[in-house]
Amino acid sequence: MLRKNDGYFLAEMILSLAAFVMAVSILLPLAIHVKDQMAQTRKVSEASHILFDELMHLKITGVATGKGDVYLNGTVYQIVISKSNEDGESSREVCVQYENGHLQAKRCANTE
Repeated sequence: MLRKNDGYFLAEMILSLAAFVMAVSILLPLAIHVKDQMAQTRKVSEASHILFDELMHLKITGVATGKGDVYLNGTVYQIVISKSNEDGESSREVCVQYENGHLQAKRCANTE
């Protein structure tokens, strides 16, 4: 009933190790890419929150908060407020600049 299978154990181990290495080599770069995308999405979300807070403060009080730079989770968000005259109306544009990866990113909105 029991047969001798000398030599098959090593071949099966090498085959399963090769399958594992192939699966890891495919899935690991995907996991790293997803992690980077999550970090970029977090930065965009934080920039949007900072922009909204600054716009609401500017709309309610009429003056800026005076924050030039905001440090949040290891990222520096720079708030820039400029006046713009569009269609004869005086409004302000609020921009939040930050570094997203190796690129400078910017989110802007006008007060209405």
